Amino acid sequence: MVNSIFFRDDVPLPMLSMYTHGVRLVTGRVNARAVIPNALDLIVAGAFDPAPITDAVVTWSDAADALMAEPNKLVIQRIDAPDGRQQSGATP
Repeated sequence: MVNSIFFRDDVPLPMLSMYTHGVRLVTGRVNARAVIPNALDLIVAGAFDPAPITDAVVTWSDAADALMAEPNKLVIQRIDAPDGRQQSGATP
């Protein structure tokens, strides 16, 4: 099964070949919030490094400009968390 997002409308896919090989294509929005705790646990444990898929890390004060630039995967760091810890939030 392939879960994917396509950023263009003219994505050529070998549909017959996919069908004969039993490939199931699913496209749509995923409920990422449901698996965020598991993903964060993997990152904290060192089992997953998100750096290769992150193309920009910006401060909270630069977030608006960075969001307008439409990066592939943006991480916004917020240092002024209520408890004084640094927080990060990935854009969907």
